[in-house]
Amino acid sequence: MSMSPSDCTVHGAVTAVSGLRERKKARTTQQLVDAAYALLAEGGFEAMTAEAIADRAGVSRRTFFNYFPSLEAVLVRGVTDLLDEVCGALEDLPADEPLLEGLMQLASSPAQEALLHRVAVLGALGTAAPHTKTVLHTAMLDWLEWLIDFVRSRVPAGSDDLYVVSLATAIVSAAQAAIIRWAEQTGADLSPSGVAAFRATLATSMNYFRRGFDAAPIG
Repeated sequence: MSMSPSDCTVHGAVTAVSGLRERKKARTTQQLVDAAYALLAEGGFEAMTAEAIADRAGVSRRTFFNYFPSLEAVLVRGVTDLLDEVCGALEDLPADEPLLEGLMQLASSPAQEALLHRVAVLGALGTAAPHTKTVLHTAMLDWLEWLIDFVRSRVPAGSDDLYVVSLATAIVSAAQAAIIRWAEQTGADLSPSGVAAFRATLATSMNYFRRGFDAAPIG
């Protein structure tokens, strides 16, 4: 069955409208997630109400619930978006660079400040808010499967798979340790200087895992 030129025109118009609708939906979704995380950074989980998120994003409360069935749902979306961003940063590491060296540079790089700020926001809440702690724990367990596959693809062929799993788990543990210590030291300060302190703590934690724990640092 052939299509006439008019059929093609109609089909093209429908496709264009559909594409515009999807872009608008994606933009609104991102605005709601960004609004939620801005409120989290400013006032903690208590500040993240449906009304506050909708108002911050410039939409109605009804629109919020058209996109997300609950506050937890927008929090989960933010976590998964963040982990996707972390995946992208890891995949951008040079393939010929030793993995641990690349991870150290990534953890200490000022160029990753925006990403580290989002990690710090979630980490700060994860040490205080039960809702956030549960969401983060579940997301990290799921993400660990991806990280194990990523590490497996970056280590020399024939590497012991226990080493692969141990390294992936250590990476996650280093980040968790840095978040706990940073929150204790700074009160989970999310100012630029606080995020810089988190970056330094994360780099130090990664270095401990890299060197091993045979000798305890003094001071």
